[in-house]
Amino acid sequence: MNKEAGAGPFVTKGHFKSTGGPEKIYYRLFNPACNGTALVIVHDFYDYHGRYARLIDSLAQGGSLVGVLDFKGHGLSMGIRGHMDNFDDYAGDLVKFINETLKRDVILVAQGSGVLLALRVLQIFKMDVAIRALVAANPFFSLKREGYEKGVRTFLRYGGTWSTKIRLPYPIAGNMLTHCPEVAREHDEDPLIGHYFSVGLFKELLEAKDRVWGFIPSVPVLLLVGQKDPLCDSREAIRYHRGKEKSVTLKAYRNMKHDLFNDTGNRAVFNDIKEWTEVKQ
Repeated sequence: MNKEAGAGPFVTKGHFKSTGGPEKIYYRLFNPACNGTALVIVHDFYDYHGRYARLIDSLAQGGSLVGVLDFKGHGLSMGIRGHMDNFDDYAGDLVKFINETLKRDVILVAQGSGVLLALRVLQIFKMDVAIRALVAANPFFSLKREGYEKGVRTFLRYGGTWSTKIRLPYPIAGNMLTHCPEVAREHDEDPLIGHYFSVGLFKELLEAKDRVWGFIPSVPVLLLVGQKDPLCDSREAIRYHRGKEKSVTLKAYRNMKHDLFNDTGNRAVFNDIKEWTEVKQ
């Protein structure tokens, strides 16, 4: 889906002001006239709404309202590309979108570092409506690249505030996300995707992970894990599940990479989400 795909009577779009600054945050609603619980997609950082066309189509086919926003610095929203100053500002924007635009109960469908955002909202934010459930796909609990996280933490310990905007030498390539060559090429050629992290963005993600790691969500969670994910360590996601079996349901996909929604075999993922969310609505 390109940045303006899907325009028509069943789609609305707009902007709202960020809770953490003057930036305008872009959003889209699919099936906006539908009643009942909404499904909200929480995209991965570096990503944006245009990468979720297949997931949106799957969720919207059932007649549900599907909402998605581009977080600050991503996609069609304003902000510095590939950088973050305050993780909770992004969580605040998600809460504002739900409370003031959707104004109804929601189920969150989050990917990668977006899972940290969803967990943080559940952990500390008060809502005008209810979050009924969370679908958490390949959460960013640990990078697969050995020693990288430790190196960044050491750099932050000795670097000054100037260091946070330095771009990390770890590009996100399409073949890290999917087995499908065409989808990987689309990713690599998309000008709206941020292919690099700044030190500040990575710092905020690490600190967010530390805060939510021991948090037990008060809502049911469907944890989806691609065991061939070369970006995030699937073993950490499985470790997160231990001790949380009453609230967290684990579904592992042996041959899938990081982007479960755009990898080969995604129909099985969509079916699992559909069956699980229908019970939670």
